[in-house]
Amino acid sequence: MTDRKTELLTVAEELLQTRGYSGFSYADLASALGISKAAIHHHFPKKEDLGLALYEGYLAQVKEVHCTIDEQAGDALEAFAMLVEAGRQLLVDGCKTCPSGILEAELAALPPSLADSARRLDETMHEWMSGLLTRGRARGEVRFEGAAEDQAWLVLATFQGAFQKARSAGPETYRVICRQLIRSMAPSDALAG
Repeated sequence: MTDRKTELLTVAEELLQTRGYSGFSYADLASALGISKAAIHHHFPKKEDLGLALYEGYLAQVKEVHCTIDEQAGDALEAFAMLVEAGRQLLVDGCKTCPSGILEAELAALPPSLADSARRLDETMHEWMSGLLTRGRARGEVRFEGAAEDQAWLVLATFQGAFQKARSAGPETYRVICRQLIRSMAPSDALAG
């Protein structure tokens, strides 16, 4: 990947996470980098191509975070704490939000290929979260009613909602919401300690 292409993706990711996919144009990218729109079209002929490249990068980041958590977390509650901290870093770094949440909010307006990619990203996160909850419940590290797959949707929706609420109420709100969710799943003895 050329340096220019990397720069384009970096600035585009920043714009996606702060303005949304529909909230920026090639003119915004060109202005931010001091280049022509033609230079952007050289690397990404259509905005959809740029969006798909952003998706691929974000999917790789998500998988890397999941791998790190799987390798380093001692139990499910620690895994949740690590996930919350990874999300908090986005908020601290310029009040960004999770790209998955941005793409989901704009799903109806996205080109079909990017909408499909957003759904696949959501499925990847759901599958990982379901596995974490299944393992955690089997080991007595978390408790919840119903199927792990259903609880995974609740957890992911709460995290996404926490991102949105934190953009207006401040980054600490994200941690408060996520901490409360985690407390609701913690076994009684974990809360006592």
